[in-house]
Amino acid sequence: MGVTGASVRLSSWLSAVRFPTRRNNSRQFNAFTAVGAGYDAGMRGCVLCRSQLLTPVVHATKSWRTAINRNQNLLGKLIVVLDRHEEVITALTQDEWAELHREVRWATERLRQAFAPDHLNYVFLQNQDRHVHLHVIPRYAGPRRFAGLDFSDPDWPGHYQPGVANVVAGDALDAIAAALVGTAAGSGLITSP
Repeated sequence: MGVTGASVRLSSWLSAVRFPTRRNNSRQFNAFTAVGAGYDAGMRGCVLCRSQLLTPVVHATKSWRTAINRNQNLLGKLIVVLDRHEEVITALTQDEWAELHREVRWATERLRQAFAPDHLNYVFLQNQDRHVHLHVIPRYAGPRRFAGLDFSDPDWPGHYQPGVANVVAGDALDAIAAALVGTAAGSGLITSP
């Protein structure tokens, strides 16, 4: 399925959930962003500055957006993105740090409720996207089946392997998002001992 089809379907469930709105313009976007509206509030071409990301934003505050990571090599992997362009973590304001703490707490609680991870990693990498963002990475001692897909963490309990990709289809992203925001569409997690 193309990006446009996924964006239309995602917008249908997102319309039922209220998130802060951002102003739109008519610029074209690359494959990392949804086709359609958005703005570049900071660095031109920064995919994390866009108002609409490719994957669902499941929670937002004044300064941060939490979205599903398109790479679901570990079920429920999230990205918490600063809502302004900044490349240096130490340049965050005190209010942004405090808000990040609340956003990470929200993400942690929702991941625990939805997928019961055995551990969580929190990582600022910024190797590919030079924009302050935090990866919230659930870790699993055993396999999980969700939305008809099997997920495993073959490196448990060691370090996960960066660069391993499992880019799932829009339906699976929708189900993961629904599980995190607590809608009925998110049911169906099967855990294995």
